[in-house]
Amino acid sequence: MMLMQDIRCCVQDLLRTFFRQRGYREVETPSLAPAVIPEATIQLFETRCTGYHGSLPLFALPSPEYYMKQLLAQGSGSIFQISRCFRNAEVLTRQHNPEFSMLEWYTVDQDYRYNLSLQQDLIRFLCDSRKLWELIAQLPASSSGRLLTRELRQRLQQPIAEFSLQEAFRRWVGIDLAASLKRGYLDPDRPEEPLEDAFHRLLVDCVEPCIPADRPVALIDYPAIVPTTGRQKPGTPWTERWELYIGGMEIANCYTEAPAVEMEKYIAGESAAIAAAGRQGQADTGYADKIRALPACSGNALGIDRLLMQLTGERSIEGVILFPLHATILP
Repeated sequence: MMLMQDIRCCVQDLLRTFFRQRGYREVETPSLAPAVIPEATIQLFETRCTGYHGSLPLFALPSPEYYMKQLLAQGSGSIFQISRCFRNAEVLTRQHNPEFSMLEWYTVDQDYRYNLSLQQDLIRFLCDSRKLWELIAQLPASSSGRLLTRELRQRLQQPIAEFSLQEAFRRWVGIDLAASLKRGYLDPDRPEEPLEDAFHRLLVDCVEPCIPADRPVALIDYPAIVPTTGRQKPGTPWTERWELYIGGMEIANCYTEAPAVEMEKYIAGESAAIAAAGRQGQADTGYADKIRALPACSGNALGIDRLLMQLTGERSIEGVILFPLHATILP
C-alpha cells in the first residue's frame, strides 16, 4: 500500500507541474461552508460549529466549485485545486468512497472544447512520465486480473474518442434523442416517465455498458433537461458539457460555465427539488451576487482516485486509497 501512496504522490506532483507550466494558479479553499450550490442528486454531510453565535450549520463540500467560482469572479485568472470532497448517501462500491480526491480547474476565456483538448494533453503528460511508470511497474500482479503496465499505458495513449449524446443514444439505445426530447418522452414503453429520469436510466443501463474500454472516450453535448451550471448551446437542446470515461469508468465532468444570471435559475430549481424530497435547505440564495463578475470560462472536475485506478489497473477504489470507509467500519 505504501507503493501505491508513492504513486499517488507522484501523480499529484505531475498534476501540479502540468498546470503550473501552463500559467494556472493553484488555490486552496475551505472544505466546509454554511451554504452551498445545491444539487438535488447529491446529499451532503452536515455538522455544526458551536460557540459561534450559537450553533452554525456547516456542510462538507462535494466539490471546491463553491469557492473557486468566487475567486474567479474576484479576478483570480485560470486556477486549479487538488482537494478532498465529500458525498453522502452513496452506496459503497468499487468506484465509490464518501470521501475522495478531486482535481478541479477553470480556464478563463475558453470553452468546454478547449478543456477537452487540455484533458488530452494532461493524459499524455502522465503517460510520458518515466518516474510514474517505473513506480507502476513495481506493483505486483493481482488475482483480480490487473492489466499489464504496457497495456495500461497503451490504452491511455489513445486519442480521446468523441460521441455526442445524440450519436450515443442512436447507436446504443436506438432512439433519436433530439426528436424524443421534442416529443416529450424517451422510452415508448414508459411515456409517463419524466424526461430527466428516463435519460439517466437509459444512459446507465444502455449507453455506459457499451462505451469502448480500450481508449479514453468523451460523451459530449448533454441534453439541457439535465440541470447543471453549464451553458446551453444557442438554438439547440444541448448543454456545452462533456464527461470523460477511461476503461468504461467516468473520470471527469466539464462544462462551459453559464453566466451568473443563469445560476439564479439553477439554484431556484435545485432548491425546489431538494425541498420536494423533504430535505433541509442548503442553498446559498445569494450566490449569484457573489459571482456576478464571473468571467467567461470552462471548468473541469476530475476524480483522482478513479484516475489512479485506470493508471494502475486496480479494479476497486480500495486499492488506491488509505483506510477506505467500509474497511474501517466492518469487523
